[in-house]
Amino acid sequence: MKAASAIIIALLVLVVAMLIGGAVWALGALNATSATVRKGKAVDFKELNSSAEHGQIVFAGDSITEGFNVNEHFGQLISGKRLYNRGISGETSTELLSRIEDDVLSIDPSDIVILVGTNDLAGSASLEDIAGNIESIVELSKKKCPGANIILQGVYPVNPAVTRRFQGILVGHGRTTERIKELNGLLESAATRNGVKWVDLTSDLSGSDGLLKPEYTYDGLHVNGKAYEVIAEKIAPFLSGYVGG
Repeated sequence: MKAASAIIIALLVLVVAMLIGGAVWALGALNATSATVRKGKAVDFKELNSSAEHGQIVFAGDSITEGFNVNEHFGQLISGKRLYNRGISGETSTELLSRIEDDVLSIDPSDIVILVGTNDLAGSASLEDIAGNIESIVELSKKKCPGANIILQGVYPVNPAVTRRFQGILVGHGRTTERIKELNGLLESAATRNGVKWVDLTSDLSGSDGLLKPEYTYDGLHVNGKAYEVIAEKIAPFLSGYVGG
């Protein structure tokens, strides 16, 4: 009986180990696939820029930028300008820094709106390294496009309670209210040092608890159409071609 129990326990341990190993392998494969997709999107943007109009407004960042339908949300707020979205889902500040010259600066934008950093927070990078990367993005933008109007946004708030099954994956660990606030403090200082516009929408997107308002998000991290309306209204006055609304 004891031998049978030992065998059963051993088999259960083996099954659990296989499941964990499979999950780790799947996560690694997913990450590799995602990186390949991000590189492919960057190449696409580089090709699109060969026929893009110069001197227009460009938005650069991660999935929160990629999901921003800028032409619809800014349609009644901006006149006489094209708006190009160069956001890539899952992107970190390191990745944006590596592609911004080809995908954004090559079309000599009149305005550059930068939002990146939340994916870095979910990784192992220090706040100082993240802020350093983003400041390098700003510095490179100033160097290559000295006449551009650069808007650096603070990382948006999150809400771990919105969808519990995502908690600890999309929100949690390093991506917390405290770390976002600390990172934004570093980014505000970087914006001041470089003489670019700083826009922190935390108070506009969060409640009294400092968390992203539930009505502004699907999953506690990504914002929805209602939030994008608020974001557009707040950013538009800083952009060329603003006509009010």
